[in-house]
Amino acid sequence: MPSIDPIDNEKELLVCLRAGEEAAFDQLYQRYANRIYGKLLRLTRSAEVAEELLQDVFMKVWERRESLNPALSFRSYLFRIAEHLISDYYRLAAKDRRMYDYLLRAGMSHEHPFDEDAESQLYQQNWERLQEAVGQLPLKCREVYTLCKIEGKSYREVASQLDMSTATISNHMTKANKLIRSYLNVPATLLVFLHCCLG
Repeated sequence: MPSIDPIDNEKELLVCLRAGEEAAFDQLYQRYANRIYGKLLRLTRSAEVAEELLQDVFMKVWERRESLNPALSFRSYLFRIAEHLISDYYRLAAKDRRMYDYLLRAGMSHEHPFDEDAESQLYQQNWERLQEAVGQLPLKCREVYTLCKIEGKSYREVASQLDMSTATISNHMTKANKLIRSYLNVPATLLVFLHCCLG
């Protein structure tokens, strides 16, 4: 049996992904997630933030799957998405001193949690609003969102726990994030901040 050229195989996967095949998404996720996560971790110096942004990278891939060009480098495409998300994340951080201070602490030490004694009334209000928004989600979306964002599990862990594909988890997360953003009336990058600081 002849071997399959990895590049051609990837093009086939991208064609399948464009058609909405979850198995193709799963294979591409498994192929690239660790590499993208490594880059995100180096740039953010926070495992929690890197994991959040990694999931957002693949959420965008799934959302935009129909516009993928199989002839172009998928790896480059993923890294461009990651770079844009990091840029947005730090642009927001620069506008929010409290978030900036948190990022500095996270960069210096991953072991020390956010200082609960220093939390402001705004922190409590944001947490309550996020909980209200999560409570409005459809049951399965809420379950997936809670496992991924509140309990901090990866898509792969949740997929295994719920006996679903990572693409199905991504679909639920895409829907959940859109509904939560709409409920809170906040941009996507602020939602990442809320996940990291309030989760």
